[in-house]
Amino acid sequence: MTSRNRRLTQKADIKRRAHGPPSFPREHCVVPGCRRPTQRSSSQGLSETYCKRHKEHLRTHGHEHRKSYSKAELVPFRKAAREWFMEHREDRAVQMAVRSLEGLMASQGKSKDAYHQRGMTPEAKARNTLARLHEAGKAAQTLLLIVLTIQAAHAELGPWGAPDWEAVQISKQAKRLRGAAGTHYPDAPSRYPRSEGLYLRHLGRMLAERASLGIGGDTIDHIRERARPSIKRPRPKPAPPRDDTVDELRRMQAFTAALRGGSWTVTARG
Repeated sequence: MTSRNRRLTQKADIKRRAHGPPSFPREHCVVPGCRRPTQRSSSQGLSETYCKRHKEHLRTHGHEHRKSYSKAELVPFRKAAREWFMEHREDRAVQMAVRSLEGLMASQGKSKDAYHQRGMTPEAKARNTLARLHEAGKAAQTLLLIVLTIQAAHAELGPWGAPDWEAVQISKQAKRLRGAAGTHYPDAPSRYPRSEGLYLRHLGRMLAERASLGIGGDTIDHIRERARPSIKRPRPKPAPPRDDTVDELRRMQAFTAALRGGSWTVTARG
């Protein structure tokens, strides 16, 4: 059986099992506050822990409900990482990390367009993205700054306990660089690969592994400390104004009951 036929057979088998009758039809999603049935319970997939919505969110962002870092969240860490790099760019470890990232991009050969990338394995997609970054002329320093920024933001802002979060965020920032996002055809619409799935995990881990050669144990903490004064913390929502109408009504009812010979006890809320 050829590899293409094997893939088609596996795809048909997964589709059959995903839409088959559920084994536990009353299981709910494990995300707190979500009462939707799991993918397996609703015959919409194979996950026995998450509903379809949170499973897709996990594939795209690396977390069940936390969205990817916004630009405003990353600005302080990106500035602090750039300042740290300018101070330590002549260090031997930093130069080694930069050369390692350059070699990683240069060793991937010729890239393929977004249309042919669809049929690749996740690891091959990650390597094709690295090849596209190399052909677009992206500097290894840029990738190192991305890794430093994401790791410092993750250490400061969280979320913690999500094993794929850091790798996915690194990949998303690398894919947004000009030249790696998609393929532009002269006589056809541009194509942009979907930013989700296992290849984001592979790409992020490959970049983090090469960049770790120049990142010491205290580097991330130093960047966090430098970025902390500029972080804009979300303000807590103001408490709604207290409605004393009910309490006043209870007091009037108690006063009326007392005039008629009842009890003088008044019970107020809060």
